[in-house]
Amino acid sequence: MNRYHKWNYADKMKCFYIQAGNNISKFAHYLYDAGGMRSKKLIINNQGDYESVTYIDGVLEYHKKVTANTTEEKNYLQLQGGIEIRVGAYSDDCTETTLYTLSDYLSSAPCCSKPSHVASLAIRFYNFEAVL
Repeated sequence: MNRYHKWNYADKMKCFYIQAGNNISKFAHYLYDAGGMRSKKLIINNQGDYESVTYIDGVLEYHKKVTANTTEEKNYLQLQGGIEIRVGAYSDDCTETTLYTLSDYLSSAPCCSKPSHVASLAIRFYNFEAVL
């Protein structure tokens, strides 16, 4: 199994694919706006199922997953202060359809909150100077 990457003129990833023999098992195509920000990602597998992600102004992500029998959607909204809100879920997600994530300045996820309960996860990061 081989992995291939292709880049565009601005040195941004244009596509990625995994090839085993003559068959491509997964293909991802990336589109960018005039400012160079990623605006769309499309992933297709060898069964013809696909997932697309549309990025809007670095704030909103619209995810859509299409299989032979189902179409599923979810959205991510990035707010100031490291707050992320997810509405919707895929059937294989292990969480509820609404999820609030509070991140610190390192973009770790110390607290995730669901409408039914709150789960806290304390992760501490130290810079190398503090350890030495």
